[in-house]
Amino acid sequence: MKPEAYPLVTRTVEFLQTYISWLFLTDTHVFKLKKPVQFGFLDFSTVEKRRFYCHEELRLNRRLSPDIYEGVIELHQTVTGAAFHGTGTVMTMPL
Repeated sequence: MKPEAYPLVTRTVEFLQTYISWLFLTDTHVFKLKKPVQFGFLDFSTVEKRRFYCHEELRLNRRLSPDIYEGVIELHQTVTGAAFHGTGTVMTMPL
């Protein structure tokens, strides 16, 4: 995603991925998106399930790392592409 898609000012965005997540590293923050996948040990196949598990990850990890886990926000599909601000369809819930 382009830097202007983020809810904060950033000049650069680096992309990394795991089997179950996409990570977008900005100048000051990391946005972690759960991939829409379903394995025997997890199910992130719907927006609702990804929303639930993002909130669970936030709840559990915030106890040990409150300065790292800031919150869950919505990623929207807008006419110009994906953005963290806007009113388009919710695509997923970044952590």
